[in-house]
Amino acid sequence: MNPLLLRASLRYLSAHRAQSLLALLGIAVGVAAWVSVQSASSAAEDAFTLSSRQAFGIATHQLLPLDRRFDEAWYAELRRREPTAPAAPVLEGRVSLAGEHRTRSLAVLGIDPLAEAELRIEGVAAAGVGPELTALVGDPGAVVVSEALAETLGLAVDGMLRVTHAGREHELRVFAIADEALLPLGSDTLLLDIAGAQRVLDSAGELSRVDLVLSTAQAARLAAWQPEALELVATVARSQAVTDMTRAYRLNLLALSLLTLLVGLLLVYSTMTHLVAQREVLFARLRALGLDAAAVRGLVLREALLLGLAGGLVGALAGTLLARWLVRLVAANISDLYFRVEVQTLAPQPGVMLVGLALGLLAALAGGLAPAVQAANRLAARTRRLWLELGLSAVLATGGAVVLLGFDGLVAGFAGLFLVAVAGVLLVPAALETVVAIVGRLPVIREGLLARMTLRDSVAGLVRTRVALAGLALAVATVIALDLMVANFRDSVATWMDDSVAGEFVISVDSAMHPDVREAPLLAAREAVLALADVEAVVATRFLRLRDGADTLLLRAADHPQGVPGLVRGSAGDAFETGEGVLISEPLAMRRGLEVGDRLRLAFPAGPVSLPVLGVYRDYLSDRGVVLMSMPGLARWSGDDRPGSLGVLTARPEALRPQLEALLEAYPGLLLSEAATLRERTLEIFDRTFAVTHVLKVLVAAAAVLGMLGALLAWLLDRRPLRRTLRALGLGVPALRRQAVLETGALGLATALVAVPLGMVLAALLVFVINRRAFGWSMQFEILAWPLVQGALLAVATALVAGALAAASIRAASGRAQAPRPTLAGLVMLLAGVGLAGCSPSGPAGEPEALNVAGLLAGDAGTERHALVTGPRTFVFPDDHGEHPDYRLEWWYLTGVLRDAEDRRFGMQYTQFRFSLRPRPEDLPETVPARDWESRQVYMAHLALTHVDAGEHRHAERFARPGGGLAGVRAAPFNAWIQDWALASTAEEFLPLALTAAGEDFALRLEFAPGRGPVLHGDAGYSRKGRDPGNASHYFSFTRLPTTGELYWDDARIEVSGLSWMDREWGSSVLDPDVVGWDWLSLSLADGRDLMLFQLREVEGGTAPFSAGTVVNPDGRLARKHHGDFEMTPVEHWTSPVTGSRYPVAWQVTVPRAALEFRLRAVLPAQEMRTRVRYWEGLVEALDDQGNRLGEGYLEMTGY
Repeated sequence: MNPLLLRASLRYLSAHRAQSLLALLGIAVGVAAWVSVQSASSAAEDAFTLSSRQAFGIATHQLLPLDRRFDEAWYAELRRREPTAPAAPVLEGRVSLAGEHRTRSLAVLGIDPLAEAELRIEGVAAAGVGPELTALVGDPGAVVVSEALAETLGLAVDGMLRVTHAGREHELRVFAIADEALLPLGSDTLLLDIAGAQRVLDSAGELSRVDLVLSTAQAARLAAWQPEALELVATVARSQAVTDMTRAYRLNLLALSLLTLLVGLLLVYSTMTHLVAQREVLFARLRALGLDAAAVRGLVLREALLLGLAGGLVGALAGTLLARWLVRLVAANISDLYFRVEVQTLAPQPGVMLVGLALGLLAALAGGLAPAVQAANRLAARTRRLWLELGLSAVLATGGAVVLLGFDGLVAGFAGLFLVAVAGVLLVPAALETVVAIVGRLPVIREGLLARMTLRDSVAGLVRTRVALAGLALAVATVIALDLMVANFRDSVATWMDDSVAGEFVISVDSAMHPDVREAPLLAAREAVLALADVEAVVATRFLRLRDGADTLLLRAADHPQGVPGLVRGSAGDAFETGEGVLISEPLAMRRGLEVGDRLRLAFPAGPVSLPVLGVYRDYLSDRGVVLMSMPGLARWSGDDRPGSLGVLTARPEALRPQLEALLEAYPGLLLSEAATLRERTLEIFDRTFAVTHVLKVLVAAAAVLGMLGALLAWLLDRRPLRRTLRALGLGVPALRRQAVLETGALGLATALVAVPLGMVLAALLVFVINRRAFGWSMQFEILAWPLVQGALLAVATALVAGALAAASIRAASGRAQAPRPTLAGLVMLLAGVGLAGCSPSGPAGEPEALNVAGLLAGDAGTERHALVTGPRTFVFPDDHGEHPDYRLEWWYLTGVLRDAEDRRFGMQYTQFRFSLRPRPEDLPETVPARDWESRQVYMAHLALTHVDAGEHRHAERFARPGGGLAGVRAAPFNAWIQDWALASTAEEFLPLALTAAGEDFALRLEFAPGRGPVLHGDAGYSRKGRDPGNASHYFSFTRLPTTGELYWDDARIEVSGLSWMDREWGSSVLDPDVVGWDWLSLSLADGRDLMLFQLREVEGGTAPFSAGTVVNPDGRLARKHHGDFEMTPVEHWTSPVTGSRYPVAWQVTVPRAALEFRLRAVLPAQEMRTRVRYWEGLVEALDDQGNRLGEGYLEMTGY
């Protein structure tokens, strides 16, 4: 570009700062609206995703009850059916604080911390208490609270918190304090172990749901198995449903923000048109000097882009700042309507800001394109083509009608709405001429020269102001439409609440009460309430969820003594009251495509039934839809007419309330609410929902006001020569000022005459098209006066403010007008005009992390409180085959070397561990039922199979608590089980044993016959492993157990036989602190002897003096070996490609006093157990110097 032209352009824009600034601000407001909405919506959506991950973790499905909580036995059955699928049980409910805060209600979230580790990748663990959450297991009195709750109640770690539920008080110990953002249910959440939640909520044996991670095949199997009372829901579908529901909400916000940007575009167009018109003579001279049309167009477009760049930058920054406030409103709305989300911070989003800047540039370019063409080609063209605007308006209106009537969907609805809106604003020039024609016939106008000049000049000014007027009309119509829609929607919701909540009071049951007793107090209270003198009637209501294939229907059964309100089409009548048919809400009718007369299948637990749809009614309970049935109908088809809540009708609510409160004290678990309070809370949520709409409405109005001010001020300034002439002819300054105000007032009035009816049309489209397509419901529609008056005042006030600013610039001394400068009074007037738009009548305000094996077996602060192994004991069988819960650790351990008919070798290992998480409290009974979550015990099992010829080692793991009967050990008849794995006696004696266990692609079904043993290791079974007393275990074995059965490897079934070895061991602290691991070996030797050796490795690299072993001779005699009696030296190593651990896989072993010396070799190096407790355990063989096999067995290595 020519530098001279560039300087001229910049000088001109600088000289007309007011107009340039207004155009810049118009673009900035539009970009700020778009950036703020996108940033806030994106942040809220990210927060929703985070909340979903906190609530669901990586769960893909949830198993939910349709009507009641389900028995935890179903959870146990689920784990047995799909043992490899991670599953986490959850129990939810509510309690009240005791004492001075007794009116405050808290959410209770009961979890199984062990199961949660498989699903929750974020949450309380991130608060620094995750690894210690296992301390909650079996401790029903421990609770995790939020920082906010702890601060409010003055709680500290180990402090006591008293809560009440169903009239019973419970005392909880604060175990940890977590960031409330990491608690899925918010700051008023108490996080407990399921044992504690069941105790506090009086829900023994019950759960609320189970979260699952399922493959497609697993989901299909569980869907086929699920009991009728349960529902398997994909969390992806559930999250998608919420996303679908909020998409319409976000689309509404996006449409408003783009509308604001459109108004900014019109503002740029208007400003550039004025700037071009003011330089027509200059451009003509430049053309005469040889400057071509392209250069002129480029000059104007660069000016527009400069305004767009500056406005876009300001708008992007302002939008980011605005989003920090707007995001709280958006997040609060989604939380109120759909799903709790909480946004802590909102970081600038460069991508959104760049797109906003690009939109600002595009809007400026689009707005400046027509003026640029005009500057180059039509320098003196001022003819108004009124007929063209009217024709275009008709075409656009017709196109909008075609789009609205011919296409479904929300996007098509917004497109049609936009076409109708643009068609309407094109009528502004015609409306002004109509105003002039009507007003001009008035005698007072016809006789007044100044009045006739004012009207004529207003029409002439349309050449300059029509675009700004169109933008103002569009903004005002939008404000009117939104206010009418919101006001009618609010009135509809209020009416619906009045009709839906039968009576002045509602008596409901605490949802946390045990299902078996939940309805009992309500049924008992019903008769007592009816007996009160001020009670006119009691109306029953109940909600059920019924499964319908992959979908779920929400059914509301209720009495309707005063008829069914809100019927849109159809009728209720006797058929409804007797249960011969149902009513459906509008969203359900739209979602399912149902009409009156169609039949709807309802899958009641007693059996499915197909009933006709008698009518469709207006309901805002759920945008997924509701089925309405009479209580007699519910009793008829489900056989269950128990109410879920009671509505109490009375003419004297003030007198009845104390009577109800006194009566309900005798019925713990019943809650009393006032219908008026429920109504107020609903409308509060409604008002919060549309708070964002009001903010964007202000932005739209602000952009339009800026555009109108700029256009009118520019037009008035262009008229300065005329004013000088009038002043010279004797017209006084007051008259000139009145003329300026009257001219702009006429333009504002014409704008209002178009905007008001257009706003009503747009409101009707929002009510009857947009809302129905977005949510499926209808609403009452009434033209209210205040939104119309507000819109008209906004248009006229904006014009009058511009006229007043221009009038104030006319100086009394000479009658000359100077460029108006922003003044405090003008700014106040401007803000008042914009603020008016925001006013409306309102109502009331990969690999699992390995655990340290040595740490598990070493002492800790709680070890001394467990029972300790301090010396030999007299073993008592069968009792000692069972568990010893007062000891910290225990295991039942089997290894075997097996062969098939083709002499292919296999190695198997099965171990079930029991861990006591804490010593038995003094107030706990000696024995806790196996199904009780309050048990202190946790069980883990490992299963492994080595296929030597295939060169592969496979393993699997189970983790479970005894709650629901998922795991346990029984001494007689012996049974050690965990989920679907079991090692159990097949006769009255301990042996023979049968093992049934399976991984994902392998399985074992083996039987172990009696062999040798029990072999008591150490000192009569007392195996000391450390310096400190108590660093020992009780240890005995059964060797050479004849084994037969079958293996499953992929799809192959393989019959096998061989010999196995079983170890039994328990204690509380096994290893000294300086021991890092051990190497344990068991061999069945070819000469008939059995050998067990273990060496304990110290931190410094040596072996601990308590390393030991046992040689079992064929006649059963034992030869005990101590440290120094044997030597195990690694000679070859293997490094795991997955974990990087380096294990010895070949050893030189010597036991001189047993005349044993051999090379120990792993038949397969890769036999690492990559479980929660990571170690190497695999099949080995003993070879002599010539390579002859001396024996086979198993080697276990830990701490590498």
